[in-house]
Amino acid sequence: MDGLEYLKKDHDRFRQLFRHAENAKNVNEKWRIFRVIKQELDLHAQAEEAVLYPSFRNAEGFAEIIAHSRDEHQEMKNLMEEMTREKNEEDFEDDLDELIESALDHVEDEETELFPKVRNLASEAELEVLGRKLEEAKKSDLTKQAA
Repeated sequence: MDGLEYLKKDHDRFRQLFRHAENAKNVNEKWRIFRVIKQELDLHAQAEEAVLYPSFRNAEGFAEIIAHSRDEHQEMKNLMEEMTREKNEEDFEDDLDELIESALDHVEDEETELFPKVRNLASEAELEVLGRKLEEAKKSDLTKQAA
C-alpha cells in the first residue's frame, strides 16, 4: 500500500476514535477509548518518526514541516502521559478534548502540507516501499509494547 494512503488510513481511524470519545456516555467509556487512542497514536508517531521523517528530512522544503510535526508529536505524547496520571474526571475530560483538537490539527497539517510535498517528490514505487516500511515499523513497535 502507498505509504501516504497507509498513514491516511490511520488518520481516518483516529477521526473515528475521536468521535467515539466525544460521544461516550460516561468517563469510564472515555478512559477505555483513550487507552486505544494512546496506543494507536504512539504507534503512528513512532512509525512516522522512524520511517517517514528520515526519508524526507534532507529534501528541500521539508525540514521546517518535519520539525513542526515532531514538536506536535512530543506535545501530544506529553499530554497523554499526563492524562494517564490524572485522577480528576473533569481534568481528564478537558485534556481529552485538547488532545483531540491537537491531533486533528496535526492530521490536517500533514494531509494538506506534508503529504502533497511527499507525493510530488516520491515515485509510486517509492511510496509503496514507504508503505511497507511504515507497516513493518508499526508491527515492530506493537510487538515491543506487548513484550
